[in-house]
Amino acid sequence: MKEQTVMLIVTAITAVLIPIAPKMLKFRILVLKKLHLIWLADFHERNFKVLVVAMRSIMVAIIVVLLWIALGGG
Repeated sequence: MKEQTVMLIVTAITAVLIPIAPKMLKFRILVLKKLHLIWLADFHERNFKVLVVAMRSIMVAIIVVLLWIALGGG
């Protein structure tokens, strides 16, 4: 498998994860509570909207960089 194909597949997977960012963050909060990290789970719950936007922004940046590299920019 060519390196370009792998990067395009990873880019597609990352793009699919963007709409489910809130569910991933809710799962993270659940795991933090199970690990008895209540203070960190509370922080995530208080800043839920900001963290979702941050997650999505990071994913978009990753997609842009991977596409740039895969399509010959790097």
